[in-house]
Amino acid sequence: MGAPCMQNPDGDPRPPGYEEGPPPNEDCLTLNVYRPASAAPGAKLPVMVWVYGGGLCSGYSGNAQFNGSQLALQQGVIVVTVSYRLGALGFLPIGALPGFDFDGGGSGGMNGMNDVIVGLHWVRRHIGAFGGRATDITLFGESSGGYLSCVLSVAPAARGLFTRAALQSGPCAGGPPTSTGRGWGPSSLALAHNVSQRVMADLNVSTLAELRSVSAELVQWPDELMSDLAVAPYFTGYFADSFVMGATTTDAAWKQGHINPDVLLIGHTSKDGTSAFYGTAPTLGLTPGDPVQTDAAAYREALKAAWGANAPQIEAQYPLSIYGGSPQAAFLQADADAYVICPSYRLAGFAASAGRRVWSYEFAHFQPQRSGPQPASVRGAVSGGSSHSNKQESGGLH
Repeated sequence: MGAPCMQNPDGDPRPPGYEEGPPPNEDCLTLNVYRPASAAPGAKLPVMVWVYGGGLCSGYSGNAQFNGSQLALQQGVIVVTVSYRLGALGFLPIGALPGFDFDGGGSGGMNGMNDVIVGLHWVRRHIGAFGGRATDITLFGESSGGYLSCVLSVAPAARGLFTRAALQSGPCAGGPPTSTGRGWGPSSLALAHNVSQRVMADLNVSTLAELRSVSAELVQWPDELMSDLAVAPYFTGYFADSFVMGATTTDAAWKQGHINPDVLLIGHTSKDGTSAFYGTAPTLGLTPGDPVQTDAAAYREALKAAWGANAPQIEAQYPLSIYGGSPQAAFLQADADAYVICPSYRLAGFAASAGRRVWSYEFAHFQPQRSGPQPASVRGAVSGGSSHSNKQESGGLH
C-alpha cells in the first residue's frame, strides 16, 4: 500500500494492527487495484473505483476496511481504490488570492477532486491490462466520498471518465444552511479568499514558493473552520473551482440534467444526518457538562435553534408521539430527512428527469418485516437482512 495522504487535523488514519503501508506523507497519490486471479488481459470485466469518505479531511485508500479483494472475488469485477489530497493540502483555494494563478485557471478549491479525475484517466488508459473494461467504470463512495463522486457526476472535467455512479450518504446539493449557501455545495469564493489569507498568515508566508517550503503536516485548515459552528457551520471542505466545474455550479448542473454517468445508484442510511456529528440534537446528559434534555420543551428549543421560525412546522411533521417521546429520535430523523435523505432523492429525481437510469435505496437497522405495499417513507429499505432496490425511471420516483 502507498502512504495515506496528510490528514487534517494531522494524524495517522491506519487502524492499529493494520499498518499495511507507510505513515502519512505528502507523496500519497496512489491507486490500489484488486482483480480476480483468473482475470486475464482481455477479460473486459466491469471496473469499480472506490472513493473513501472522511469530510475531505481524513481517510485512506489502503484502509483494511476498504480491501477490495472480497468485492472482486464475489462479484467478478476489478476494484480500484483511489487516493486524493485532503484538507488544506487538497482544497486550499489559493487561486482566489491576487497573484496566485493556476495553469488552466480556477481557485484550487477542488484540487483533491481533480486528483480523482487524474486517477480515472489512469484507469481508463491502463485497466485493460488488468482484465478490466475501460468503458464500464463505476465511481462509488460514501459520505464525502459520495459527494465527491456526486460532484464529478456533473463536472465537465470528468465527462466520459465513468459510466455509472453509486452515491452513498453523499448528496452534493441541498444540505444544511450556512451563511454562504447550502452546506453540501462548495463554499463561496468570498470565503475562499478569507480562508486562504488566514492559512498563509498562520504559516507566516506570502508566496507560493514559501508555502511549498512549509512542512506538509503544518498546512491545515484554521481550527474554527473545523470545530466552531458559530463561525463555519457545516464546513464542507471544498470551494467553487472553475477548473473542475467550468462556468456552472454543482446545484445548477444537477437541476439542468448535465449528468455524466448513464446509470446511478443513490442511497442513504435511515438516520443519515448531521446532528449527532455536530452535536446539535438534544442530549441525554451522557457527556460531562451536557444538560439532560428529554422533554418536549427541550425538543422545541432544539428545533427552534435549528429551524427558527419554521420550528412549529417541523414539530408537526415529527411529533414526539411517533418517536416514543424521545426528542433525540425525533430530532435525528428530522435532521436526516432535511439534510441527507431528501436531498438524495431530489438528485435522483433530477437524474430520472434527465433520462438516466436510477435506483434508490435505504439501509435501515432493525426494520420490521412488512407485508403488502410499503409507504414512501420506507421506500427501498433493507428489511430483515434482505435488500431490495426500486428502479426509478424517467418521470419521477416510484
